[in-house]
Amino acid sequence: MEEVPRKVPSPFVYKAVERRGIRSLVQLIFEGRICDFPTDKRSLDRIKSDIMDFIDYSYPRTEEKGYVEEAMIEEFHNIALVLRAYCEVKYGDLWESVFSDFHKELFRYALEQGVKYNKGLIVKLLTQSEFILALSIYIFQYQAYEYDTNLILDYRDISETDMSMLCFMTHQVCPNIKEKIRIDIKNLSVEELVKGIETNYFTDRKEEVTERIRLLLGRLDHDKNIKRYNSIVRDILMLHIDNFIDIKPMEDMVRDHIVYKLLYHPETVDYKTMDLNAFINIRSRKIVDNAITYGGYPLYKRIRKEYEKNRKVKNIDAFRCILERENLRRRYNEEREELRQRDKNDN
Repeated sequence: MEEVPRKVPSPFVYKAVERRGIRSLVQLIFEGRICDFPTDKRSLDRIKSDIMDFIDYSYPRTEEKGYVEEAMIEEFHNIALVLRAYCEVKYGDLWESVFSDFHKELFRYALEQGVKYNKGLIVKLLTQSEFILALSIYIFQYQAYEYDTNLILDYRDISETDMSMLCFMTHQVCPNIKEKIRIDIKNLSVEELVKGIETNYFTDRKEEVTERIRLLLGRLDHDKNIKRYNSIVRDILMLHIDNFIDIKPMEDMVRDHIVYKLLYHPETVDYKTMDLNAFINIRSRKIVDNAITYGGYPLYKRIRKEYEKNRKVKNIDAFRCILERENLRRRYNEEREELRQRDKNDN
């Protein structure tokens, strides 16, 4: 009888009742080790309990502080990443058996508890971290489920800006909110319009919103607000890459941006001097392939040097794809070995 190989248990152990537990799971995501996520009932119960406890901890702390801490935003973002990863563990089995109901419960709990504190601050925390958006997407993508609109309407007395962001990020599971609260696009900043497009809130008003974005971009002083302008254009191009928006009506305003050049005119980019941060959050395979084709070995060497100073840069998808190119990696290693041998001989 053929011997069945013994399954080696994962060395990872979830440390409960502390934020480091969630952070350790995030680290597994960055290391490509979702397969090591704990799946036993005890660990899963602890993880869910930790998430609920963190809400109970963060809301009163935020109200006491009087502002939204960056650390809080980061932690809510981390929780969203972990919940997203669990949708893929065991081919989605855990979603069906454990996390489907938990996501629905967590979405409701996060909003119901929020009205007990400074609602404006709580909405900022939930929207700036995109935690409530992540939950909305998870629920909407996997099942037809709708919440009572009053869950959102209880926040009507917050600022118009905060309410708009909350509507953008929850409308998929609270679709009637569009009938209850009418958002006037003329009162929105260009950043808010971009977020509305990203969340599919303006699917029935795409042309109107695109025209408004072009108008606001034209009014923005490019020279005095170069950092903001480039950030907005980058976000627009990222939405274009993901087919959320047609950039033809504003193509003349975005064609000088590095992301546009990487996508459509990669031959014009100076890969020896370009800011490598341009590759952060790039999910376009075309951009990565263009960069490898036209940037070649000089670009690989720059990214490799960054990697050797900070291994975490491999968590950036575009960097990882470039670093994994076998021919470039082999050339780099051969070149480094030749230098080593040369130094050895000189000594």
